[in-house]
Amino acid sequence: MSLILNFAFAILSECLNRQIDHIYENTDHEYPEVGILTASHRDIWTKDYSALTSDPHNAYILETIHSSAFVICLDTESGPTPIARSRHLWHGAVTPQSGGLPLLGLRNRWMDKPCQFIVADDSTAGFVGEHSVMDGTPTATMCDRVLDMIASPDFASHALPGGSTTLPTPLDWNITNDTHNAVEAATRAAADLIDTQSLNIIRTAYGKRAIKAFGVSPD
Repeated sequence: MSLILNFAFAILSECLNRQIDHIYENTDHEYPEVGILTASHRDIWTKDYSALTSDPHNAYILETIHSSAFVICLDTESGPTPIARSRHLWHGAVTPQSGGLPLLGLRNRWMDKPCQFIVADDSTAGFVGEHSVMDGTPTATMCDRVLDMIASPDFASHALPGGSTTLPTPLDWNITNDTHNAVEAATRAAADLIDTQSLNIIRTAYGKRAIKAFGVSPD
């Protein structure tokens, strides 16, 4: 069984590699930042969602995204320190633009998805989970499994010869003036919210077992 699973993973890994290579080789410009709408207040996103689905082609794209098992975000930015990398996973990079709104990494996210794998430009990677439909324990276990596979000595030997691969299809939105304005408003609101948030890392000599002994939750 283990051999069969390893072989299946090898096929899947090589297929994904070819598809990701195709994306990098054929993406030469920024696409509309529709993903940032998913970071809006729920009431606002509901309104913007209704506007998007009024177009049949956009409705098809939304159904495609919703039916996917996970999202892979290939970012052109990265974070140089652990805290910067954490913020990069959390809300994406914030790149100031002269005379206009900042360029937000949230444009390359879909915050409604339970599972998002983020890969930065420097090859560091991480995971973002949407909590309402998935608890932290199974997602942490999933991430542990992925890290174990990557750390495996034979991980790099999974390349397979030749074979056909179904290439990814671009999901190009039809953007109206209303959606364009909604993207700008969502960008402004997200940038303002990001400015109010802080993040730090504290390392301790004890773990959750000691905290539980005090009669409190390690969360």
